[in-house]
Amino acid sequence: MSTRGTYLIAASLEINHSVCFYVHSDSYPEGAANYFLQMHYCKNPRGHYADRFFRANIKAEFSSSHAHDFNSDVEYCYTLNAQGQLIVLHRPTSDRSHWLNIYKGAWYEFVNQQLSDKENLYLFKTAEGKDVMTLTEAKNRIDTERVLAKKALAEDAKNKAKFSGQEIISHARFHENEAKLFQI
Repeated sequence: MSTRGTYLIAASLEINHSVCFYVHSDSYPEGAANYFLQMHYCKNPRGHYADRFFRANIKAEFSSSHAHDFNSDVEYCYTLNAQGQLIVLHRPTSDRSHWLNIYKGAWYEFVNQQLSDKENLYLFKTAEGKDVMTLTEAKNRIDTERVLAKKALAEDAKNKAKFSGQEIISHARFHENEAKLFQI
């Protein structure tokens, strides 16, 4: 049996704009957590949550509404804002006229709760701001930044040595030219 859901997801950090998606199956909390985890792994520096969610989840279709109406067969509504806060509403089959709020908090914590067998996600402060990563991703990022920093320091040292050598040669040529001017 299909568990239908809608996902209203922030499309931008700068403006208040969201995109709504409909997913026909696997929208129960564990399935939705998998969709959000796929969104996480689909990192695209040019996109925000909605862009990544759509690219990562082939089952996601654009929808014109978040399906809070009573005629809809949607059982779950997920709302993810630009700050990463997620609200999950569930409409029980026994009472189709009411929505129950079953989760409110950070999207990555929802993923951690629902998918305990996966590597947990954490919020880290970075030079660019904040980023959600696994511990493995954080370690790899630190290692990469260390390598890049070492290369930058080596390049700076090389440039300083080169500049210093040029400066000595230029200084010697200046004195050589100065001596020529005063020769009669």
